[in-house]
Amino acid sequence: MSQKQAQPTEECAGQAKDRPVLPAPCAPVEREKDGRPIGLETLWWALGVAVAIVLVFHEGMRFGFLPDWDDANFIQNNPRLAFSWENLMHYAAHPFQELYTPLPMWSLMLDYAMFGLSPLGYHLHNLALHVLGAWMLLAVLRKMGVRPALAALGALLWALNPQKVESVVWLSERKDVLCGMLSFAAMWCFLNRWAWRCALCTALAIFAKPAAVALPGVYLVWHLAGLAPGWRKWPVCPVAAGIMACVVSMLMTGQTNPGRLESALLVPIHNLFWYPLASLVPFETNPIYPEVICLDAHFLGVLLGGMALLGAGVALARRLKCPWRKIWGVLLILGGTMLPVLGLLHYTNFRYCDRYNYLVSAVMVSGAMVLAEMALRRWPRKHFRRVLLGGLAGMAIGYGCLTYLYVPYWENCLKLSYCSLQRPGRPNLKAYEMGTMAAFRHGAKDYLDYLRGELQRRPPLTRFDREASIRSYLLFMETHEAFMAGQYAAAEAAFRQLAIQFAQSSQGEDVVVPLPPTLIQWLYADMVEIALRQGNLEKAEFYRSKIHP
Repeated sequence: MSQKQAQPTEECAGQAKDRPVLPAPCAPVEREKDGRPIGLETLWWALGVAVAIVLVFHEGMRFGFLPDWDDANFIQNNPRLAFSWENLMHYAAHPFQELYTPLPMWSLMLDYAMFGLSPLGYHLHNLALHVLGAWMLLAVLRKMGVRPALAALGALLWALNPQKVESVVWLSERKDVLCGMLSFAAMWCFLNRWAWRCALCTALAIFAKPAAVALPGVYLVWHLAGLAPGWRKWPVCPVAAGIMACVVSMLMTGQTNPGRLESALLVPIHNLFWYPLASLVPFETNPIYPEVICLDAHFLGVLLGGMALLGAGVALARRLKCPWRKIWGVLLILGGTMLPVLGLLHYTNFRYCDRYNYLVSAVMVSGAMVLAEMALRRWPRKHFRRVLLGGLAGMAIGYGCLTYLYVPYWENCLKLSYCSLQRPGRPNLKAYEMGTMAAFRHGAKDYLDYLRGELQRRPPLTRFDREASIRSYLLFMETHEAFMAGQYAAAEAAFRQLAIQFAQSSQGEDVVVPLPPTLIQWLYADMVEIALRQGNLEKAEFYRSKIHP
């Protein structure tokens, strides 16, 4: 080969030093054919991504708070939402609702200072953070060598997945949109080798939500697998900052809820394949995901579907000549992002997925877009490019339609409960709990009658003793209805019957819980009010001691 012919190859090798190594032709991708800088086109695509997100989610901006989905505790009835040094330090030193998330609480304090209790401002803040998260993901994909159109489609597939509705529309999940945006910003800084900026964003992401504790491991695997050459030394600063933030988060969370190991492996195995599958195949839009407690058709479908998807991804990567070291690196990164939400540690009495997890879906979408980019470079035919980009655009449109149709269910808790109960199969006990509280708050007696019928016809799929649970549930409804009607003697008499069942409840793995904990606390609050009206302060104090914050 002559010197003139060899020169382009050397230039391509030089360009590859500052770009992630992809097994693709060494064609320059920094400029388009007409000579325009690629950054300008990326900005237009970013604008299109933002417009699409706003159009899909705009209806949710008019919704109010969801008091039975934690909005009352986080915002409406939170005495520590006012801006003060004392409140700032309180969230810095204490977990809130058994999770250390100071950054989201500070952001809610900012919203409260600006908007008071007007939900519109909070919703707009959530939406803005979601758009920023999509932009940062687009920037990460561009840095990984993905062309602008493909990177924008990847950002849309991530942002418009129905999984994201809960985080954007449910204000208490501010931690998700904030954690996602900061995690992608940390990754962007890592790919640019900005050590201190990456360290700062990593710590902030973990303090937004502990789901980001996998970031230090992601950096190490990324470096060792050679996915992004350029770090001449180990990324010590981002990894050290991430590990320190992880330790602080775990110590703070352990103050109120250290969690306990899940004895049944069904939940972790289910989640291991559910997260990758649902990230690319939006088959589940149940706002209250059924508990995973047995091997049923749904469980087997998730297992087989997840295996097939991951297997197909690995096979395609090998077909595109991707080395095993990089494939294993990506799989380790995927497993690391899933580790905090697999369900190995059990924090509540319900066994369901953290469906709206931002990081797992981002890894899956990013991996899919990198494979698509590799395919386009390996088979650079116009027909193939049009088919691939057209198919991904169709998927994005489909995601957007599903999300647009799903958003209205989040208008209030009655719709959420009804949406969950209308799904086939046994519902989660949480659906009945949320529906009951919302029905009482809205005075929807017809909905209470509907729940009574559903409880007997479709008892919840739960580890709880089914017969005792239904009997106690119906008795609770009678008790609270009597209290609301001012029939305090009848309410107290019904409560005594429930108290006998509470006393008989056992502790341990096969615990018999006659009622969900939230309803039990609500019931004790009723008894406090009754005791105060009777002038019995001693009894009121006794019942108040049973209410846990």
